[in-house]
Amino acid sequence: MECNDVGLSSALEDLYETSTCTHQEPSISALTELLEMYTQKYPAYAVFDAMDECAKEYRDDVFTFFAELQKFGYRILISIRLHESVPCQLNDVTLLKIAADRQDLENFIIYRLEKAGNKISALEKKCMDLANDAEGMYISMELRI
Repeated sequence: MECNDVGLSSALEDLYETSTCTHQEPSISALTELLEMYTQKYPAYAVFDAMDECAKEYRDDVFTFFAELQKFGYRILISIRLHESVPCQLNDVTLLKIAADRQDLENFIIYRLEKAGNKISALEKKCMDLANDAEGMYISMELRI
């Protein structure tokens, strides 16, 4: 399938072809140029999840990149835990506090346990104990039963 068949630019197609032929990743400047080009044609949105998991030594560079995207006109959505701060490089930051409440966590746990066919009450109790210890933070649990 040609890139233009799905609405992608020839610049992206050229960058991809060059990268695959040379077996080298595109440069940051080439990618940035491409990202900037898209904002001239389309409304642009970027979503970045779990930035609190980004290593601290890279966080300033990552947020500098986000600030660069903002300059190009990107609307940016970033998720980060409340105990982490957002570096001041970004403009027009609106913070939304989103946290699961205890009942949401308990309902999710019961649903997943029932879906997995759990018949072990001790497992359900342990999962509920973990949810109660979360104190409003998101919990990601994968039940392997």
